[in-house]
Amino acid sequence: MTFPRLIPALAVATLLPLTAAASVLDKYTITAPLAVDSEKMLFSKIFDIELWSDSYPQQYDQDITIRIRLAARVDKSDIIEFILDEAGEIHKISRTDTAAMLDSLDDAITCLPTANTVLDFNFIPGTGVEVSCNGAQGGPPIADEQHTVYLMDIFLHPKSEYPGLAKP
Repeated sequence: MTFPRLIPALAVATLLPLTAAASVLDKYTITAPLAVDSEKMLFSKIFDIELWSDSYPQQYDQDITIRIRLAARVDKSDIIEFILDEAGEIHKISRTDTAAMLDSLDDAITCLPTANTVLDFNFIPGTGVEVSCNGAQGGPPIADEQHTVYLMDIFLHPKSEYPGLAKP
């Protein structure tokens, strides 16, 4: 890569995290997440989870964004497996629903997550969950109503493993 091409490439790489951060700041009336939690493994952090919305959701009838900030490289398949496992711990999900949800997640998450990747799972009532990666829109929304509830419940259900997010 020649030097003149290197400068625009560095500018894009530097601004991508800023555009992802700006999206939730532009969308909601708050300037910081409503709640934060994290997933840790031994002595390292795997990811931080942030809840963004205009107010703490009492039910799924408002725009909600679950933002995951990866601290380490994680395979897309590991993210999908994590979501399916966590949803299965809270709800009894049939094999058919698990397979359908796997396909929806695989289509919706279109990036290759690395350290410092920001994944936004934006629940929009009547639409489903739109997934973006570093501010870039992913594939089609996860539109099945039951699957969107399973996904949101991973972080917001009273039985969630993330008590920092699952507040009444």
